[in-house]
Amino acid sequence: TPASSPSVVVATTPAVVQAKVAPSVPAASASPSIASTAELTRASLLEAEKDEAAKDWPRAVMAYVELQKKFPQSDVGRVRLELLLSRLLGDKKAWSEASNEQMREPLRAAAQLGAVSAMELLGEFLRKRDPKASFAWLCAAAAEGRAHAMSEVGLRYSNGAGVERDFVKAAQWFEQARAAGEVSAGTWLAEGFLYGTGVGTNESKAVSLLQDPAPASGPRAWAR
Repeated sequence: TPASSPSVVVATTPAVVQAKVAPSVPAASASPSIASTAELTRASLLEAEKDEAAKDWPRAVMAYVELQKKFPQSDVGRVRLELLLSRLLGDKKAWSEASNEQMREPLRAAAQLGAVSAMELLGEFLRKRDPKASFAWLCAAAAEGRAHAMSEVGLRYSNGAGVERDFVKAAQWFEQARAAGEVSAGTWLAEGFLYGTGVGTNESKAVSLLQDPAPASGPRAWAR
C-alpha cells in the first residue's frame, strides 16, 4: 500500500502541468504572426507607394499586384491597384509615357487578378500592336459592366478592328453601352439610325438620340 502513493503523485502531476501549459502555447504564438503580417503588408505598401510617387507605372502596378498575391486576406493591394489604374485610364498622357512592352505584363497580371481598368488599358495598349487581343480584353471589361468598354467593342465591330465587321452587333453594343451610362454611345447609335447601318433607318429616332447633351469623340463609328 505505501508503494502505490508515489505512483499516483507521479502520474497526476505531469497531467496537471500539461493541462495548464498546453492552452497557452498557441495563444502566445498567434499574436506575433498577426503583427508580422501587418508589418509586412505595410512595408510592401510603402514600396508600392514609392514607385507610384516616382511615376514608375510598370513597377507600381506590379508592386500592387504582388502585394495582393502575398496578402490575399487583405484587399488593400486590389483596392490600391484599381485606384491607380483608374487614374491612368483617365489620364492618357500619364500612361502613354510608359512603353507598351513595359506595361503589358504588369497590366496582364493585374487583369488576371480581376482589375477591370487593367483590361481596358490593355485594350488601349494593344489597339495597333495586337488588335485581336485588344478586342478580347475590351470584351472582358465589357462583360464586367464597363460602359466605355461596351462602346469600344461597338466601335471595333463597326470598323472591323480585331474582329470581323458586323454592323448589327455594333449597334447592339452601342445600345447596351448607352443603357449602361455611356451617353456618347447614343451618338454612334444615332448615326446608325440615320443611315440605316446595323439598324433600320429611323430619322426621328436618330434626332432624338442626337439631342443627347454628351457628344461622342474619337473616330467615326460607321465606316462607309
